[in-house]
Amino acid sequence: MRAIAIVREDISGCNGEADVAGIRALARRMRLDLSTRDIHVTSELSVLLAHLTSACADVVLVPSEGHLRGWMNEVRRMAAVWTVEPALCWPQGGGRVHAITRPDRHIGVAR
Repeated sequence: MRAIAIVREDISGCNGEADVAGIRALARRMRLDLSTRDIHVTSELSVLLAHLTSACADVVLVPSEGHLRGWMNEVRRMAAVWTVEPALCWPQGGGRVHAITRPDRHIGVAR
């Protein structure tokens, strides 16, 4: 599954590098296709959400739910949302939030 990552500088603060490392580790563990160019560190969330429409991503990775505060439902219309801490999945299009446990459980979750 193809993934993009969003790390908001205004929320991460000085923990930005650690947040990116956590996202990379989750992507590796869950066998997601996450290239370096698809990791976006910014405070301009609206610009990234516009990019998401053309990115064709199955999963949006964020360090925590707070990085999408106010935008979660909008993002879920286009992709599933996975958080690093706690390790949770918000399925694309709605549905119950559940824990991320192993790759084979989540491969069919998105698109």
